[in-house]
Amino acid sequence: MPQTQFIDRCSQPDQLNWQGVIDALIAGHQLPRAAITDTVLADGTNRLLNRSARIEGLGYVVKSVTVFPKRPAREQFLPSLQGICTVFDECTGQARALIDAELLTGKRPPKVCLGLGCWARQNPNTCSSSGQVGWPDH
Repeated sequence: MPQTQFIDRCSQPDQLNWQGVIDALIAGHQLPRAAITDTVLADGTNRLLNRSARIEGLGYVVKSVTVFPKRPAREQFLPSLQGICTVFDECTGQARALIDAELLTGKRPPKVCLGLGCWARQNPNTCSSSGQVGWPDH
């Protein structure tokens, strides 16, 4: 039985790069459209957001994110958004991977690069993009 992998930005830094992310986005958009459901649970300003999806031929995924904007003072070092994504095998239902949600939603530049690559002129004189810059370092 294969072991469930935990993937975060520190677990496999040599395998995480912009081009790999862009290639994965392109490959993902060539698959059948996902069946998606969303749920939101609230308690005051705190939220639990769940997105469940299934892509034929790939499997099932559940991404859960908590939003706690007013966390207790003793927990101020924690980010107000935290999450995990669980990937399940399509045939067996086994959890194949746990992925830190920051890798999936915390960084927008790969999506911007993908968009620029698809819709920008082939030989532009200049190109500008603004936004959060971060992971990965190479």
